[in-house]
Amino acid sequence: LVEGGGEVNASFFAARAVDKVVAFIAPKIVGGREAPTPVGGEGAAVMDEAVSLRDVEVTTIGPDVVITGYPVWEKAEKTQEAQQGGSAMFTGIIEEVGRVRRLSPVGPTSMVLEVEARSVLEDARVGDSIAVNGVCLTVTALGAGTFTADVMPETVKKTSLARLKPGALVNLERAMAAGARFGGHIVTGHVDGVGVIRSRTPRENAVVFAIDVPDDLRRYLIPKGSVAVDGISLTVVDVTETGFTVSIIPHTLANTVLRHLGPGDLVNIECDVIAKYVERFVQRAMGVAPAGGEGADRSAGLTLAKLTENGFA
Repeated sequence: LVEGGGEVNASFFAARAVDKVVAFIAPKIVGGREAPTPVGGEGAAVMDEAVSLRDVEVTTIGPDVVITGYPVWEKAEKTQEAQQGGSAMFTGIIEEVGRVRRLSPVGPTSMVLEVEARSVLEDARVGDSIAVNGVCLTVTALGAGTFTADVMPETVKKTSLARLKPGALVNLERAMAAGARFGGHIVTGHVDGVGVIRSRTPRENAVVFAIDVPDDLRRYLIPKGSVAVDGISLTVVDVTETGFTVSIIPHTLANTVLRHLGPGDLVNIECDVIAKYVERFVQRAMGVAPAGGEGADRSAGLTLAKLTENGFA
């Protein structure tokens, strides 16, 4: 039990040595630049850095209001880490198949998603990144065998998450840890668009999926190149006039949501980020407006003549 001035309280908070907070608020207004505060030190610069309280109870003792709660240190630490920079990275090796428990609309094009899982929750903390069907989401809350994440309008627009229903199965992967084995390819969790499965064809011990994708994604696809489909790292077999094909081995089929998908189903597509960077570097070197950006001329594209003229061929 600690009862002291603002600087004493700040020292305990800085050391993460506070398990429970009991705050008494009197019905009086004080203040001023020199007024003491319950917690001294540097404090939080912005609200996102503030230490939140969970299981809050509010009672009264006479005219005083008593607030009791328990600090959530993980959220504050993860927020500070995120503000220092850096992005999550995945490898496209699915760890488990989870199940959607709840989708709660927040606005016309945003929602809160709750997913049932096991393996990805073993060391999960609030603020961690988990890819859901290839979409990088931030854990905002943890429950008994579940995690919750916010899905913002841009994510709803670019992915198939809004079409999920309670009970739907989803691919799950935690962000890659530094020094971990790199089993797939670089997957950012930033989906480029939604594809449609055109056909599913058994071929001996494999199943070949033909997937149609938007025209502006096909330029990043090459035979034997990498692509993420619902977060799964896959190798492109062929590039077609409308998309591409991939060949799925039995293990991948049995341990991902692909086993339940067929013609007409939607899948999230993330193209190889290296291909996108190479395209941007070449375009800048040639003075061509980036595709999709301001002033872009999609009809111009790159030609052998342009590459030769600029020393790339």
